[in-house]
Amino acid sequence: MVSPGWDRRHIVQAIFELHQNLVAGTIGRWIMGLAALGWFISNFIGLYLTFPAKKPFWPKWKKKWTIDLKARIRRFMLELHNASGLWLLILMTVLAYTSVAMNYFNEAFVPAVETVSPAQPSVFDAPAKKTPLPPRLTFTDALAKGISVARADGMKWRPALERFSPEYGLYGVTFTDNGAENYHLLGPVTYYLDGQTGGFVEKDDPYHDSWGRKLSRSLYPLHSGDVAGPVGIAIIFLLGLATAEMCVTGFYTWWKKRESRKGSKRPRVSKSA
Repeated sequence: MVSPGWDRRHIVQAIFELHQNLVAGTIGRWIMGLAALGWFISNFIGLYLTFPAKKPFWPKWKKKWTIDLKARIRRFMLELHNASGLWLLILMTVLAYTSVAMNYFNEAFVPAVETVSPAQPSVFDAPAKKTPLPPRLTFTDALAKGISVARADGMKWRPALERFSPEYGLYGVTFTDNGAENYHLLGPVTYYLDGQTGGFVEKDDPYHDSWGRKLSRSLYPLHSGDVAGPVGIAIIFLLGLATAEMCVTGFYTWWKKRESRKGSKRPRVSKSA
């Protein structure tokens, strides 16, 4: 794995970890989780603030969904903020929800989901071996056996990745729809083989697991847009730009209202004075 850095070779990993945890490990991840939680809550506060204070409700609220391109800059920024927030509310909320869930995945999300809908038992639920044996199978042999087991199971996807877990003595052969590591839909399916005998141990298949397991596996594909392939990734990119736009227009609107409130509190000098 490439370590984060700011030179040409390492900058992509640095940007990824900056987004994930501020390049500060667990503490940074918790901070990002709090920011995501604030984002999630503010979506609903923002929705409430678009509701008109007086009747009739629907005709007045309908205007919040539109933008007058000929309006003055202050009015235009407010309308752009309101309209983009309303039109993109569902997608923005999904992004915020998945961000909170992934940042507090082991601390809160998994315990909550497992309480309601536990996943099928796994060999990885047991403690790791204290003195694991070195594998007898090579990666090439394990790949061939994994493909054989998968084909016998009716798997039509192509192998994309192979790993060995020394603490459990297992090979994992991962299959995807296009033969490359991706997280389309609920992501890949992995077949695990015994590193000593090559025998089949278990299959990690979220498509035939509990709904809680499906929910867990849906987080990253939804957050990255990979759930819908290149189109989904493009949508997430545009949502990132829209988030930046809402931050700018929101701050501008707040600043202008703040200046107006400060101006209204200044004592007025009478003409006679």
